[in-house]
Amino acid sequence: MNLGINILRKCIATTLAIVFIQSTAFAEPLVIPGFLGIESSYIEASDSDSASAYLTLTNLHHEPILILSASGEIFGNATLKNSNNEELEYIEVLPRERLVMGSGGMHIQLNEIEDSITAGDTIELTLLVRRGREAMEYVEEFFDSSIRETFGGGIPNEKEYVMHISVRN
Repeated sequence: MNLGINILRKCIATTLAIVFIQSTAFAEPLVIPGFLGIESSYIEASDSDSASAYLTLTNLHHEPILILSASGEIFGNATLKNSNNEELEYIEVLPRERLVMGSGGMHIQLNEIEDSITAGDTIELTLLVRRGREAMEYVEEFFDSSIRETFGGGIPNEKEYVMHISVRN
């Protein structure tokens, strides 16, 4: 009898753990393979046609990481801003450094928002990230006929990563 109750308790605990993990895995945290951790990401909802996105970035790589730009389907463009609200060419995170963006500090301003966004929405945001300060030489796309797969086509140390960020008030 006790064995049956213990098995039932373990099954319930396992089920609850799986539900919890699945519900939190979609939004955060995001680790870009091997070099950048992104957590505590959110967008502040506003009544205007712009909003601010905030992220906490941790550089796990031995080179600086640059956030070059942000894009998405629900807004026209994005600008990277510093604490003085001045536009930046990029946001740099040094090796082993943790950068916490926040209100009154560094942020990503989303401009020309098409639809109004409200608290509870989840927005898709694409970041263009570079490993290192300098862009590598552009590589032409090529087809490897031995394995029938296409490779290359772009700057090897730059890549776009898609995030899903929740909207807050």
